[in-house]
Amino acid sequence: GGQSAQFDLTIYADSKGEKVLAHIEFKAHNPDIHEMKKDFLKLAEDKTVDTGIERVFIHLFESFKQKTHKSIKGKLEECNTNNVHYLCYSIEEHEGKHKI
Repeated sequence: GGQSAQFDLTIYADSKGEKVLAHIEFKAHNPDIHEMKKDFLKLAEDKTVDTGIERVFIHLFESFKQKTHKSIKGKLEECNTNNVHYLCYSIEEHEGKHKI
């Protein structure tokens, strides 16, 4: 046993921190599959899954090319994305969110 890593960001309903609204993980660029699986697992397997807390994986890219799209899509198929919202943003291409 060990302690599970904390989430990159947790959003609370109020300043008391008594009610969690969302857990968020961030990733940049095109990480290896192990890094993505680890974060998706942390989000999907959290003990609060049935409590209505939103789980979000935000993926940031400098640019998003067709080759990147294919690579990320393949990795997402290997990850447990149940109960997790996946958002992908390209910083250079001011088009914003990409659907995978």
